[in-house]
Amino acid sequence: MTDFWAVFDVVFRRPELLWFCVLFVVGIPAFFFWKRKVVLQTLEDPWIRMHLPNAKLPSSLRYFFIAIGFGLLCSLLVAVIAEPERRLIHKEPVYGHIRVAFVLDTSLSMVRAEDVLPNRLAGAKEVIKRFVDKLWYAEDTKGHYSISLVPFAGGAVSLYLPFTTSRESFLESLENVDGQTITTAGTSLLAALNGYGELLRKYPARDKETVDIAILISDGGKEEGIGVERNEIGQEIKSLQGTVRIYTIGVGTVQVVGGKRIPQPVKLVIRGDDGSFDYMRRVQGNANSPPLVSSLDEDILQVVARMGGGEYAFFENKENLFGVFQDIILKNRKLIDYADRTLYVSAVKEFLIPAIILAFFLFGYVRSAAIFLRIRL
Repeated sequence: MTDFWAVFDVVFRRPELLWFCVLFVVGIPAFFFWKRKVVLQTLEDPWIRMHLPNAKLPSSLRYFFIAIGFGLLCSLLVAVIAEPERRLIHKEPVYGHIRVAFVLDTSLSMVRAEDVLPNRLAGAKEVIKRFVDKLWYAEDTKGHYSISLVPFAGGAVSLYLPFTTSRESFLESLENVDGQTITTAGTSLLAALNGYGELLRKYPARDKETVDIAILISDGGKEEGIGVERNEIGQEIKSLQGTVRIYTIGVGTVQVVGGKRIPQPVKLVIRGDDGSFDYMRRVQGNANSPPLVSSLDEDILQVVARMGGGEYAFFENKENLFGVFQDIILKNRKLIDYADRTLYVSAVKEFLIPAIILAFFLFGYVRSAAIFLRIRL
């Protein structure tokens, strides 16, 4: 029964009900004609014939169509109950594999600076979570993705979360990242890139078409004086194998002067569980000691992006960063083929509408049929 409907690209979620169609198409006309035979035998009585003129009886041809029509009507209603769906073949784009590693700064300045609410690290994590959800569910960013997480500060954990296709595993690991994840204090972009390089060496791409993207999110660690690491950073980037692009995101406060962004120092904050508030100071416990500050180092982040074949972007706000992430993916996503995808859409209307039309047609003859079959309506 289902093979018959397959010719019309129609499938049923409850195909077992379709056997009732055979019963109705055959059984109802058979019942009508049996009843007609019985009635005709009854009408042989002259007294009945005298009180029931022939003009009030349905013609044989009309009666035939009514019998077939009722069988077809019941079959159409059964088809509706069987939940019909039309099968459509959709050409879906197939994209090459992209591996995205979020290299995330968890240093003290990322946790204690609140120019991005509730703090720099939490703000970045929030946007990353939203973006990963979009990768998994949105049509405009659909593709073949693996994602990884490399937290860093003065050091890095390269295998904190290796490449995974599990959204749930990634979000769980992201949630657990905090200021205590890396015990080595400071902000070392060299350590971050070394960690990313170790990840790629441990899990090399399986084919040449795979694009590896590192999205490094940091305030740059200007207070660490890491500019001296530039040569070593360049060597580490050159050692990366495959198609690798490194994008950097700068987190901090700037003032635009003459079209240029000038980094502004941001005081680092201490918030107690009891709601108390203070600034971190060079000499802790000394209220007269100058507060510790953090300033965005865009220069080093731009250098890293340029060396890595990517781009630098400033974390202006959460919505802006979300758009930056999306642009990165769309720039690197490669269309490699089209694949057939089978879609199923409801076909209830295709059976219900004919059933309604047929019912109106049939019930126009119910009164004469009722008289003929001696049915009280």
